[in-house]
Amino acid sequence: MPINEGRLVMGDGTGNPCVVDESLIGLLQSRMMDGFVSMDHPKIVKGDKLITMDGPFSGMTGLFLNKFKPNERIMILLNAIQSQAKVEVPMDLVVRA
Repeated sequence: MPINEGRLVMGDGTGNPCVVDESLIGLLQSRMMDGFVSMDHPKIVKGDKLITMDGPFSGMTGLFLNKFKPNERIMILLNAIQSQAKVEVPMDLVVRA
């Protein structure tokens, strides 16, 4: 992925640009370090505000509560319409807000 003036440009093997969903762009930008996309999970601590990028809670925000090591899932306190709920989601579906 070449970087052009702080923007990500994605293309196929022949160099033709591709249409990319905004949520994917946001996820890639949130993982940029020194000009490269880091595939490591971002370091999050209890209380960090997160946004779910995909799945049934896509676009919703919540607070990080804890991580479940065996399956890379996390628990967040999800902010829903006038209520909050604890939900378990895959770590790959969230980014720091």
